Amino acid sequence: ESSIDFIVTDGNGLVLKNVINYPNPFTDKTTFRFEHNRADDDLEIILEIYDLNGKILTSQKNTFYGTNARFEGLI
Repeated sequence: ESSIDFIVTDGNGLVLKNVINYPNPFTDKTTFRFEHNRADDDLEIILEIYDLNGKILTSQKNTFYGTNARFEGLI
């Protein structure tokens, strides 16, 4: 048995993969890591974290300039 995974895009959109945060669950701080297809571009990231009941815990907006293809940041 084998499988093939592929993603079809128009080539212009942002594609994220391998998105994780650790530690998870967290109390005070957590680190987010992901890979993307827009290396060297400026990225505006809006992060919203919700609890299990759907209540928003935090909302943050940041701009990162000239990013690498892999992002890692402490929230």
